[in-house]
Amino acid sequence: MLFHRESKNMNKDTYKDKAVKQLKVMQEVGVTHFKTQLVFGATPTDAKREPKSTKTMPPKTLMLDEVEKYLGFWWARNVEGFNVFVAPAPHIDGSYAPLVFIDDISEQTLQQMTADNCVPAILIESSPKNMQGWVQLEADRLSASEILEAQRYLSSRYGLDAGAHGATQNGRLAGYRNVKSAYAHKKIYTKLVHAYENPVTLNITEISHEQKSTQFENVRVRNHNFEKCSRKGLK
Repeated sequence: MLFHRESKNMNKDTYKDKAVKQLKVMQEVGVTHFKTQLVFGATPTDAKREPKSTKTMPPKTLMLDEVEKYLGFWWARNVEGFNVFVAPAPHIDGSYAPLVFIDDISEQTLQQMTADNCVPAILIESSPKNMQGWVQLEADRLSASEILEAQRYLSSRYGLDAGAHGATQNGRLAGYRNVKSAYAHKKIYTKLVHAYENPVTLNITEISHEQKSTQFENVRVRNHNFEKCSRKGLK
């Protein structure tokens, strides 16, 4: 089992060390290939050069040893204003490693998730007091639909970003600078809070049934309200 937690010693690690530590735990959990992508945010005010192009680069699917060869190139693009993202890529059969991405985790939310024994296996501080990461489910592999169902459940339960869903949703790679336009004048680097195997039990079948029941109830309420409005309109 691999275990990494951000510490004073880890602050001395290079961006490459931090990135590789994150990726190795993802690999141990079952990721064989990584979807990687550079997305332009804003050129930092302290940048020494402007990028030749600000066009978002198409995703690349790479193995870990291939990713390591790109880390320096990504750093050069990062200081020009490109955010560095990573996500598990699908296996040959279309299934995925049992990792579910979630975003906008506050310190308070993390405390609640800890109390519920639902701590993300890989946790990244993407900006001050704001985190994202991957929850590891107790399973060998997951389908894209199962990942989406789990994301919807976790987002609803913990008030997370409902727009950050999908089996290959981009997450930040530790060690690189967050170059959103809001941070162009600040040096905000993504930190690896921790990374270790931590399987969480979520019954996907029960989640799916619960969501369908909620959807049915919402439709029933809307129909009931529509009928009430219709009756009022007839009076």
